[in-house]
Amino acid sequence: MALIYRPGRQSAFKFIYGMAFRVPNVYELYYSVTSNLPNPALHPESIHSTEFVWEQGIGSHLWFSTSAFYNSIEDLITQEPVGDNSVIFRNLENVKSSGLEVQVRGQLSQGLEGSASYSFQQTKDEPSGQFLSNSPRNLVTLNLSQPLWGRRMFVSLDAQYRSRIQNLTGGSVSRFAVVNATLLARNLGKRVDLSASIYNLLNKKYFDPASTENLRQEIQQDGRSFRVKMTWHWKER
Repeated sequence: MALIYRPGRQSAFKFIYGMAFRVPNVYELYYSVTSNLPNPALHPESIHSTEFVWEQGIGSHLWFSTSAFYNSIEDLITQEPVGDNSVIFRNLENVKSSGLEVQVRGQLSQGLEGSASYSFQQTKDEPSGQFLSNSPRNLVTLNLSQPLWGRRMFVSLDAQYRSRIQNLTGGSVSRFAVVNATLLARNLGKRVDLSASIYNLLNKKYFDPASTENLRQEIQQDGRSFRVKMTWHWKER
């Protein structure tokens, strides 16, 4: 459900409410290889989501938006350690997640486009008050794109920052920032798009928290990597 109020041509206020659920899958219910215990008594997890959004245009080239959200998750399915070196999927009683997000987008007359966003969130298990693992509190993104050659080619940069997050044992995984770059050529022969990307451009060393099946609590992610992609469109554009 969404309600929208527009007090002016460049202003909008939105109220968004939603509900969803997910039933446990076969792996979560019955997987029972060594160190994994089955739990056929799992219940579906559900979420109630509420969000308030304010969008505001500033002149003809700048847009600002901010939102506040609150999510209530019941019976969240998560894997937990039990006994000696065993794990099992269980339903948490209740999880609350709340936060704020701010985004600014801009476009210059020369074609340069960019956006920056910051979000803050807290996700906790309601009965214990403990923060959930693998749930960052601070996220920052930055995107820049410059069209070239009559907007048939684009050069773009995007940067991402994530604050420290908690692993399954209660320790913390270090914060990181990575930068990616992409060169995109569109409409080559009217049917083909070609792109070349460099991920983790500065070759930063960073980690993500591991799942319960891993002996290590942190897993190192890829360093600098490359990708070339060609897309063929069946119809001319």
